[in-house]
Amino acid sequence: MGLTIYKSSAGSGKTFTLVRLYLEKVIRSPYLFRRILAITFTNKATEEMKSRIILELQLLADGHESSHLKFLQESTKIEEEEIRKRAGEVLLKILHEYSSFSVSTIDSYFQVLSRTLAKELKLPVKYNIELDLDSICDAVTEQLLSLAGKNDAITGWLKEMLVDRIDQGKTGTFQAN
Repeated sequence: MGLTIYKSSAGSGKTFTLVRLYLEKVIRSPYLFRRILAITFTNKATEEMKSRIILELQLLADGHESSHLKFLQESTKIEEEEIRKRAGEVLLKILHEYSSFSVSTIDSYFQVLSRTLAKELKLPVKYNIELDLDSICDAVTEQLLSLAGKNDAITGWLKEMLVDRIDQGKTGTFQAN
């Protein structure tokens, strides 16, 4: 099956594409949903992706219009009636085994992974993962600035950013967006 990574900017149709590819895989093999892990960055994106997958499976299973049907017919070479039947099967399987429907945020995934491997990682039985974003941002900023003048790419990027800020009339302290 392999690992597939998609990277693109906001609003470029990532969720649509990922839902389409997810549907293609599970229509080919209805039990495959247990072996697919989709990771995104935000809880909102996770919920949107899960909702769209469920919605599209429901539309297909109920015989309604789906923007993915033609693609699924062409990519899987499976007839419409069989695609709709399999969509219903997958939907039922997901609903009955919802904990195996793996669409999560990257931080949730790493928490599950670290808890699973706690013994191997020599972590205490009870631990919490905390992200102190201010400390992390401070440390990264400090490292970045320490490379200014030593690394041409970073120096160029910092100059470009500062010129852009000056051109936009922005003054005062810099805050990452």
